[in-house]
Amino acid sequence: MICQKCGQEIEEGKLYCEACGAEQQIVPDFDPEVENSILENMSKVLESLEDSNTSKDELKGTSSIKGTTNRNLTFGIIALVIVIFLIGWNTLNSVSSLEKRVTSNIEMGQYEKALDILFRLEKREKHQPKWYLLTAEVYQELENTQEAKDHLYKAIARIPDSDKLYQRLIGILDKEQDYASINDLLLACKEDSIVNLFQSYMAMKPIFDTPEGNYDTKISLKLSGNTSGNIYYTMDGSVPTEDSFLYTAPLDLGKGTHTIRAVFINEYGIKSEIAEANYVMDIPIPATPIITPENGEFNTPTLLTVEGDGENPIYYTLDGSAPSLESILYTGPISIPLGESYYKFAAISQEGISSEVVSREYMLNLKTGLNEEEARVNLIQRLIEVGHLLDKNGALANRYGVFRYQYSYPVAIGENNYYIFMEYYAENLLREKTGAYYAVDVLTGEKYKAYPKEDGTCEIQALE
Repeated sequence: MICQKCGQEIEEGKLYCEACGAEQQIVPDFDPEVENSILENMSKVLESLEDSNTSKDELKGTSSIKGTTNRNLTFGIIALVIVIFLIGWNTLNSVSSLEKRVTSNIEMGQYEKALDILFRLEKREKHQPKWYLLTAEVYQELENTQEAKDHLYKAIARIPDSDKLYQRLIGILDKEQDYASINDLLLACKEDSIVNLFQSYMAMKPIFDTPEGNYDTKISLKLSGNTSGNIYYTMDGSVPTEDSFLYTAPLDLGKGTHTIRAVFINEYGIKSEIAEANYVMDIPIPATPIITPENGEFNTPTLLTVEGDGENPIYYTLDGSAPSLESILYTGPISIPLGESYYKFAAISQEGISSEVVSREYMLNLKTGLNEEEARVNLIQRLIEVGHLLDKNGALANRYGVFRYQYSYPVAIGENNYYIFMEYYAENLLREKTGAYYAVDVLTGEKYKAYPKEDGTCEIQALE
């Protein structure tokens, strides 16, 4: 019940408003059918009273006591009729009675009568969703979908925490494929539980897992949407559209300033508002490595050495591409190979930030008496002679596989120059280093056991 003066909700049975103190006059809802029914019954009671009373003529001559008794009896009967009237009125206007009449009217197709009663029930129990749901159902039976939607919107405004009201309205909008209205409805909803229940219809701003700001290390930025759909983004501050980059993996943000803007489009084609964040990546650049020797031509085996800052590893390539974390890691002096060679070096931090790339070009020409292949054949022949191999194919006495010999690099030892060969074991698809190395003099073809050192130099021993 609502206070007629201030509009405050009043508990049933209270005669005064606790908010303003106004006295409440309880006036039952008017229903012509109910009133007519009760008045008809009262008329019948009053007719019975008239039949039971004597005529005025018969009353003449009676004693005053008897007249008084008859008047009292009449007043008592009238009072009883009034009580019966009030009880009947309240009974016929009770919530359960009205609900039965609504159900009956709907079953008989009397929708307008059902609506009249439902409006009264909504007014009486304005916080009960079921009356609004029934009203919407009746409007739909009348094929007045717009009225049903409008009524549900009003009901949600009055009862914003009813998931059933949302479910009915969203069901209608979904059938009409009006997904934009569903999205707007849920964006305006303040109840998290309801939003979570229907969030598949929503298109909320993409979420950036890293707050915008200044950073001194590289970050991998992850974007996420609230449900199924696609995220499109730009990195130059422009407006993202379906023609922009499709987000499929975290964004690696390196040195510099990055303005990321993203939009989410759900599976119903609803587009979210644009999310935006700015990242200033003030990441230190590794020191440029120092490469020795400089570019040039050489006629004796030469070692290439690299000096860095000691904090960031150095990577290099031989094919002219820029070094990356997937390139060859520099671990120690490199023996410049025969002929032309082309190197690129760079120090790269763990964040993937590269130093300035340093390039080197070399030409190594040696005075030789035999080439690398001739030296390899001579080495195999010598290994057969000393019993290390069974034949020129590298067969072994007690193993199924064979030994192979791969030319690695030239090296200067004392006054002489040598080809260095690495030995490895091969069996079917297996290929593994044995740890053995051999040296062959580039002029004389003499063969030796070789023992490379970490500084790039090498010791040799007679092969017996």
